Amino acid sequence: MRYSALTKRIAGDGAAAWQIHDRALELLEQGVDVLLLSIGDPDFDTPQPIVQACIDSLLAGDTHYPSIRGSRGLRDSIANRHRRRSGQAVDADHVIVLPGAQCAVYSVAQCLLDPGDEVIVAEPMYVTYEGVFGACAAKVVPVAVRPENGFRVDPADVAALITPKTRAIVLNSPNNPSGASLPLMVWQELASLCIRHDLWLISDEVYSDLLYEGEHISPASLPGMAERTATINSLSKSHAMSGWRVGWVIGPKPLAEHLVHLSLCMLFGIPDFIQNAAQLALDEDLPEVALMREEYRQRRDLVCE
Repeated sequence: MRYSALTKRIAGDGAAAWQIHDRALELLEQGVDVLLLSIGDPDFDTPQPIVQACIDSLLAGDTHYPSIRGSRGLRDSIANRHRRRSGQAVDADHVIVLPGAQCAVYSVAQCLLDPGDEVIVAEPMYVTYEGVFGACAAKVVPVAVRPENGFRVDPADVAALITPKTRAIVLNSPNNPSGASLPLMVWQELASLCIRHDLWLISDEVYSDLLYEGEHISPASLPGMAERTATINSLSKSHAMSGWRVGWVIGPKPLAEHLVHLSLCMLFGIPDFIQNAAQLALDEDLPEVALMREEYRQRRDLVCE
């Protein structure tokens, strides 16, 4: 039987890399001493107050169809958090909740990219990006980063790759896998490129809570960038909630509406009992989260040494 061309575009090296992860899990189950560095899945349990909030929500009967764009309470909490940390003027109408940052990247790509569009992505890149943009039949244009530059993107290298087909720049800061975080000056130069060439910026910020040197910059807060930036984040890393599948996109309101339409035909939202737990995670200053962050700092310092 014949399969669509899509099935070829979403296969590739990025998908094959997960075979290493699967093999590592098999070895762990066999008792082999394996250091699993293939996926950013925290080895902490989700903090108990978050789990209890989910249980309470289930017992309260929050098991019906959810709001497609996410509950108003959770979107308010996401907007407040982002506004407080970045200074960007956003509200709940700029936010759509999706099942994880992975789904958020895919959904944004589907709403922004057409076949043949070029997307500039820093290399090395997170392994699923290849399949995500391949699903849109867009072309990934890698921009190499250099160790002597701290693995940070050089705006001049990005500028050299822009063509009439370039539609978006995708940046993950702090980066997976390098850990590099972009400073304000670099972001300002990249923002100028986006404005000058009328490009979208997809900003993957899922590790923003785990930055230990410098200041995290959310590029949508820079002048002229709010209307051309999709900011993606989640609770997977910061709150050890990878299995809960809670992520979101913050972007211009027209993009949010397009994402609602895509969610309507594909996802139909995420369960209210998960959203209620996620809202507590964002609203409460949980000591468990601070302890996780400090433990990550110690591990990071050990690796750096």
